[in-house]
Amino acid sequence: KLVFRQQQSHNKENMVSPITFSAKPAKLGRASKGVLAVVGTRERVLASLDAVVAAYTDLQAGDANLSVFRSLLESAEVPANKGAQASMVVPNGDGSAFLKLVGVLTPTKNSRHNAPSRPDVVTRHARDLFKVPSGQQGRVLAVFANAKDSSDALCLGSALARAFPLYSRKKDSGTDAITAVDATFWAESAGADEATLKRVQVTADGVRRAAAMVDAPCNELHTSEFVARARAVVDGLVAEGVQ
Repeated sequence: KLVFRQQQSHNKENMVSPITFSAKPAKLGRASKGVLAVVGTRERVLASLDAVVAAYTDLQAGDANLSVFRSLLESAEVPANKGAQASMVVPNGDGSAFLKLVGVLTPTKNSRHNAPSRPDVVTRHARDLFKVPSGQQGRVLAVFANAKDSSDALCLGSALARAFPLYSRKKDSGTDAITAVDATFWAESAGADEATLKRVQVTADGVRRAAAMVDAPCNELHTSEFVARARAVVDGLVAEGVQ
């Protein structure tokens, strides 16, 4: 008689930070710990940098660290195939907290295989850069400065979702210190209305759930577990009034 034993689950789905898209996310105020990331072409990132920093942090416009960060963005080479990035950690407040500034520079050129907003570049760099400074726990705030319309917003939101999978069996995925991921589209973007934000949110949640089911091994996502998840989805729809 063969007895198949289910291995103990190492699923970390419930430990992964949520991703929230909103028009006005909370700022990373004084003494806040976390990451402020600005995404877009070099032209758009540099044009919006001062306003974004003023809107979402308490860093002063004349801060020498901001001048250094701007110089890093200005001098970075931006290959057409993978874009570029620049990052630096700056003290935030009395020096007990540190804020990581990240700039993801998307190429201005793209082939027929890429969307104009280059979401592929966003996913690649977000996985490596959107991490809280060592020894801290904090929030990631991503500001997209390159969404020209709602289609761009949808592409970029999905790209961010891919960078933060719900399922991981890695002992140190680099995301454990992230308490939340907030994202917004800069005020000049045409795709920042509430209807678009809701569409992006639903799509991003779906991307993460689908990826989790693909990534999970059969000993964890077996038939009984799959049925349980399907029922949970149905129950959620019923709770929302969907018959």
